[in-house]
Amino acid sequence: MVIGCWLATALSLRRVLLGATLLFMATSVLMAFSPPYAAQIIVRFAQGMAGGVLLPMAIVALLRTLPARHRALALALYISASTLAPQLAAAITGWLLDHWGWRALFLANLLPGIFALIAGFYGLPRERLRLRPLLHMDRFGMLLFVGGLGMLACAFDQGNRLDWLQATPIRVLLFAGTVAICGFIYHVVRVRHDRLLNVELLSRRNIVLGILGILPFSVAVTGCSYVIPQFLIQIHSYHPRELGAVLWDAGWPQLISFAGAVVCLDRKWLGGPRRLLVLGGVLVATGALHDSLNIDGSWEGDELRIGQILQGLGLPLILLPLLYLYVGDLLPREGLHAAMAFNVMRSICGTAGLAWVSTLDRVREQTRSNVLMDYVSTSSAAVSARLDALISAVSMRSSGSDQATEQALHLLASNVRLQSQILAHADTLAAIAVVTLIGAVLAAFMMPYGSGHPSSNVRHA
Repeated sequence: MVIGCWLATALSLRRVLLGATLLFMATSVLMAFSPPYAAQIIVRFAQGMAGGVLLPMAIVALLRTLPARHRALALALYISASTLAPQLAAAITGWLLDHWGWRALFLANLLPGIFALIAGFYGLPRERLRLRPLLHMDRFGMLLFVGGLGMLACAFDQGNRLDWLQATPIRVLLFAGTVAICGFIYHVVRVRHDRLLNVELLSRRNIVLGILGILPFSVAVTGCSYVIPQFLIQIHSYHPRELGAVLWDAGWPQLISFAGAVVCLDRKWLGGPRRLLVLGGVLVATGALHDSLNIDGSWEGDELRIGQILQGLGLPLILLPLLYLYVGDLLPREGLHAAMAFNVMRSICGTAGLAWVSTLDRVREQTRSNVLMDYVSTSSAAVSARLDALISAVSMRSSGSDQATEQALHLLASNVRLQSQILAHADTLAAIAVVTLIGAVLAAFMMPYGSGHPSSNVRHA
């Protein structure tokens, strides 16, 4: 993302976007032919670089090519890739695996890539080369920024698996990444020319709150894209193909919500983007709380539908108004810097949000399991009666009383583990609702659209 925005200032948006699309398509084809492991690492690295370039470039391309009166539509098209992808990915992945095999997962990128190349070739304006950004690149600042973000992303991604601060690599990555980011902030404030990041953007309230608001959104989206799938996989042994139908209940409402949000933003209905943002937070929190308070082991697709629909309606109403207020305070020349800042924060907050939710889910499962195991003791009359019933049930399939008792204890422990997982998912959904509501409160402090734009400040002065 960082390198892509820097290259776009020198080589032009058109060249960088088309080149990144070609690279992404080429690496997808290479991965489909299963190269050796060492080559796979290199190809996946190149594919990740291309994908990282495409993210911030897409929003800049939409804002540049569509008229200003269609700004809300441009943002909705861009954001739909973030909010709809988790719901559509499970269904598409399951269908491709069932019908075409794993190679189709990579080759499926070719068709949209071809359309993107054609649209970019004819739709993006041609711009001249600018050699100054290439010759005067802030190499030290880029090293600090990219290195710091990379180390933090690795720590967030592997923290739950390695038990966070209990593992030396995680401690080292968190410390080194934090030092690098702090060093970058100090460096970029001192640099006057050829800055990698325009720090003047951080003097505008909506820019700062827009960046901070990405974190609660990243947590909010995990309710229907992570917690519910984990519940279905752990409790009901769902496969990816079966998850698609359930996740689609959070997908189709987004189409309705996006259309309604675009109309409301264009015609200034419902009191503007800030109220839409608050409404989105309330809808997502309500859906998460509905599932948290009612979920049990019998819940499957039909029972989860109400919560999924509410969250699907709310997610676009969070990110679309948030980004709408964010870009309202920007000058055209600040687009690349702002796109880089927003997408970098969206990427790192997405990793951090998922890490927090997965860690909370694991810790709550351990806590609930310990509480239930303390309660489940043979001294309890109810537990003893349940254990005797299990022993009687398995005795016909056992070779002796000792084996029957062992099998009964195993069944009892499995039931405890199952109940602790259900309770942990309920606790996690409740926590997601609280974080989402905090984000909605944060939105109330954002200024009206365009009030922080530099031109408005000049007029008031």
